[in-house]
Amino acid sequence: MIKPHLIFSLLLLSSSAAAQATHTVSVDFSANKGRFTPNELTVELGDTVHWVWVNGFHSVDSFHGLFSSGAPTVGPNTYDVVFNQAFLNNAEANGLLGTSFDYHCSPHLLSGMVANITVALPGKPLLEVSNIIEASVATISVSRATPAKLVGIGYSLTGQGPTNMFAGPCGLITAELSTPVTVPAILLADAAGSVTFASNVPPNTLGIFVYLQALDLDTCTLSNSGAWRIH
Repeated sequence: MIKPHLIFSLLLLSSSAAAQATHTVSVDFSANKGRFTPNELTVELGDTVHWVWVNGFHSVDSFHGLFSSGAPTVGPNTYDVVFNQAFLNNAEANGLLGTSFDYHCSPHLLSGMVANITVALPGKPLLEVSNIIEASVATISVSRATPAKLVGIGYSLTGQGPTNMFAGPCGLITAELSTPVTVPAILLADAAGSVTFASNVPPNTLGIFVYLQALDLDTCTLSNSGAWRIH
């Protein structure tokens, strides 16, 4: 007979394992262009990203030196990073707040082989950015906010702060953005707690980092923040 406390332990192990997933990103070269697929990926805290070389001569390198697959190599090759709390703590210790991490292939950086990993945090609204390409239209989305309530989106071009600032009904907050902070949108979340905002990315901005964070104005909960590189 299996004792009740053993059943409880097994359930805990099962739920813990289910909460941590592995996401595969292919690394290849085709049509005269290197690419990561997908090049924008959101993972949950504790998940693993598994890069697989399909073809070509590549590397996987964080712009901020947080991870690297080493010297560029031709496949077959794989590389793994676990985006857990220890990883986030190390990033913060190295001066990088937030949970969005841009990376690139060193041999193909100039041709635009750039990608992003965003880590979702439990209990916080999730801020995601896609298509942040110069002279294009980027999409900023927030999910996991309070349904049918207001959400503010702020950005900075100068850094990640932190900065104490007043935010309407929430009073004084500490944002992971440096001054000046621009708030381009305050939007009403839909019934699922999501908002989407389209923003024009000016030309001649390649390589500039944009720092973003959102705020649920009902619960006064800040989202994850991050540094997204215009490519």
